Amino acid sequence: MEELPADFKSLLEQSGMVFGMPENFTPVAAKGNDSVLYHHAVAAPPPGKLELRYQLVAPAAPPPGGFKLTAAAEPGAVRQAMLLSVIMNIAARVIAPPSPFPEEAVRGEFAADWGAVCRVELKPSAFAEGFRECMILALHRGGSAAYVFMLYDDFERSGDLLESSFYTLKFAAAPPRADAGS
Repeated sequence: MEELPADFKSLLEQSGMVFGMPENFTPVAAKGNDSVLYHHAVAAPPPGKLELRYQLVAPAAPPPGGFKLTAAAEPGAVRQAMLLSVIMNIAARVIAPPSPFPEEAVRGEFAADWGAVCRVELKPSAFAEGFRECMILALHRGGSAAYVFMLYDDFERSGDLLESSFYTLKFAAAPPRADAGS
């Protein structure tokens, strides 16, 4: 397997995430664009037309010495707003609105404390070039977040590839439950 880009590996470590290369996919260069800063991309072999793009958001650094944080948003309070801003940046229209995963499912399958998935029709842009639609997988845990953009032309024809590559990014270990031991 090809070595991951250093910046992507660093963000994986900072975010507490693990990446698994989908079978038979190959890395592709990130496309410069004004819509989404993403850190790594892989593409399915022909005839499949599916590209996965990964955007990682590491936890914020603590304030520098001598400074005190006086106010901050709770990470969980902004996750839906973050997903909405991602959708607004790339979508011409929403095909399937964000659907949050049940808490037990997102913990068990992604070791995340929140996650959602949605489908959008892409608006014409450098980000969307060559693709018509995108499924967005959003995962959050604490101050870390990840977005997996699964770009394709035909949802029905891409179904098997989407299913086999859905779990390529997860958090490393399940966080302790808030109600554990009570």
